[in-house]
Amino acid sequence: MKILEAFILSHGPLAVFFIGILEELIFILPSAIVFLAAGFFLIPENIGFSAALAQAFLKIGLPAGAGVAIGSLFIYGLVYWGGKPIFQKYGRYIGLTWDEIERAAARFTSGYYDELLLFLLRALPIFPISVVSAASGLVRIPWKKFMFYTFLGAFVRAGGAAVFERERHRVR
Repeated sequence: MKILEAFILSHGPLAVFFIGILEELIFILPSAIVFLAAGFFLIPENIGFSAALAQAFLKIGLPAGAGVAIGSLFIYGLVYWGGKPIFQKYGRYIGLTWDEIERAAARFTSGYYDELLLFLLRALPIFPISVVSAASGLVRIPWKKFMFYTFLGAFVRAGGAAVFERERHRVR
């Protein structure tokens, strides 16, 4: 944890950006802890709530959203282009066929439901976001839509976690 603290303190929002990229590529890196820590270290306790909220989304939300969006492209692209051959060959071993995946993908091509779901899965800290990238690539969500909602969801997730941690610590 000391390494994370030193990295965040010495590089600020740039550290949050790089951690956002790594968090998407290295599944064991817990984003909730990282963005909470960033809020603790980068947002002063002696400012009001509205100023803290603005700093949380500027110092942590924006760089984290950009980092997660860029980092997620690797998994998304890997599954987008390599998912079909893998599932055609090995899908029967996990009980999932390519036809089932195509049927699921067809449900995610109309309306705002898929956009809302992608945003919520990115924004809520209860679902591993690398899994969301893989699933999005598998059902072939268009990359521009994927990037926009990935950024937006990660922006809300990271900024919200940061301001939550700052307020939790300030109230004690």
